[in-house]
Amino acid sequence: MRTPDEQPEPTARLRWRAEELARSRAAVPDPLPPLDIHHALHELKIHQIELEVQNEELRRSQKELEAARVHYFDLYDIAPVGYLVVSREGLIQEANLRASELLETPRAALVQQPITRFILGADQETYYQHRKQFIRTGKRHGCDLRLLRRDGTTFWAHLESASGQPAQVDRVLLSEITERKRVEAALARSKATLRGTQQLARIGSWEWDPQSRTGSWSEEVYRLHELRPGAAAPSPDALARCLECYLAEDSAALEAAFRSCLAGAAPCDLTFRITTAKGRRVWLRHLAEAVLEGGKVVLVTGYVMEISDRRGKERG
Repeated sequence: MRTPDEQPEPTARLRWRAEELARSRAAVPDPLPPLDIHHALHELKIHQIELEVQNEELRRSQKELEAARVHYFDLYDIAPVGYLVVSREGLIQEANLRASELLETPRAALVQQPITRFILGADQETYYQHRKQFIRTGKRHGCDLRLLRRDGTTFWAHLESASGQPAQVDRVLLSEITERKRVEAALARSKATLRGTQQLARIGSWEWDPQSRTGSWSEEVYRLHELRPGAAAPSPDALARCLECYLAEDSAALEAAFRSCLAGAAPCDLTFRITTAKGRRVWLRHLAEAVLEGGKVVLVTGYVMEISDRRGKERG
């Protein structure tokens, strides 16, 4: 029989002593063999080097990102054309410096403004049709219209829309074309004056570009042969109907003179009596010459004039 001192300890006290021993044993780890210590140190060194390489790559990426940001600033903010980011609802989200300069409005004042606010009322329909076409096709599309500056003055601009990222916004490019429009208007007036002058004088003009193998006639060339005025570039049918007005030998002479000019020969001056498409007999004088650059023919120009009255007086 066990003595009182040898009686089993209460379960709770035994559990406590066991936990204490377990903790004391865990606090003193078994010593690692020398080879394991060397391997652990090597792995720690490799891991440190990997971290250093990753940090270096991160620093290089940050520098490249900053360079790209500066480059983007040059392309976007100092671009020679206006650049807007517009929501699908038509509100301006962003604007570069050139857009602000064109509209003479601070960039902050442009944000969240409808782009239509800066379009002249008379050109709103032009923008509406442009926008409709762009949304329908999803393809880059442009139009010419007049935009409003902050002081109410207007200027001509070419507006071009393109899909952006994210898909909920569009990119809009603005290029001022006021000078181009002025030149186009002046050219249109000059052409109208030329048409009137040629009609009065009964003189038509034509050109031929040997490089592109394309030509053009003034309206009076058609009228002199009593053909319905067509496109500036005569169709093969119009050319054939014109040559039908000449005698066979005169057509051959006209073609020979034209080929001579193409070869860079001296200007030609020919007179023919033709029968117009409406059966009227008239006298026409043809003048043609080559335009040379560096000894090469770059253009052949010609004039056709009716001289029926003069021929009649000479005969009289």
